[in-house]
Amino acid sequence: MNGFLLSSGTYTTIDYPGSTTTILSGINDKGQIVGYTLNPNLGFLYVLQDQTFTTLIYPKANYVFPYAINNAGRIAGAVFYDLGNYHGFELVGSTYRQISLPRTVLSLVTGITASGGLYGQAVGKNRTLNFSFAQGKYSLRVIPNAPGAVVNGVNPAGTTLVGTYNPSSGVTAGFTYQNNTLTTLQFPGSNFTEAFGINAAGEVVGAFGDAQGNGHGFTWTPPADAVKK
Repeated sequence: MNGFLLSSGTYTTIDYPGSTTTILSGINDKGQIVGYTLNPNLGFLYVLQDQTFTTLIYPKANYVFPYAINNAGRIAGAVFYDLGNYHGFELVGSTYRQISLPRTVLSLVTGITASGGLYGQAVGKNRTLNFSFAQGKYSLRVIPNAPGAVVNGVNPAGTTLVGTYNPSSGVTAGFTYQNNTLTTLQFPGSNFTEAFGINAAGEVVGAFGDAQGNGHGFTWTPPADAVKK
């Protein structure tokens, strides 16, 4: 499996040297990309300008999975000690900070704003909680009318969340949540749609499964009037 960048209609393959699987999970406006590999399992920072990889190493952790990076170069994601033991992290320069929602068992960070606000998920009392972390304070983020909602990303301004929820039994849909308004994203003909990221223009990227069970990526552009709000 290859990582790739799509820019101005042109695909560019990006693969970590020696890895069989490369997954790109976040990019900023400066062409800094974060991602991770499988076999071996590791996280990395890739700089598009000079095409260099830097491996990310968290003390005593087995795997580092970075999910997001902002224009200041702050990186956020999750570190795994084994498959059932993980927590979120923020990396500023060369300094890591653990991000774990209090009174929960597991946490991971999936989005970061331009100002460094962090958004993620945590597991507590057999349920998933969405949270934000800014200026040293944790806050729960509830998405009304979205059963099973999981936040996967946030726009740079911190005004719009994206993720997935279960509108009905056996159906997974993506969503955007802005100004207390939930917008469902369901790729036509698919019962499984996930939204992973959103940029400053409101464009969403994600994945969906077709009727044959094949996976595909997608982009969604909001209506012009929605962008103006």
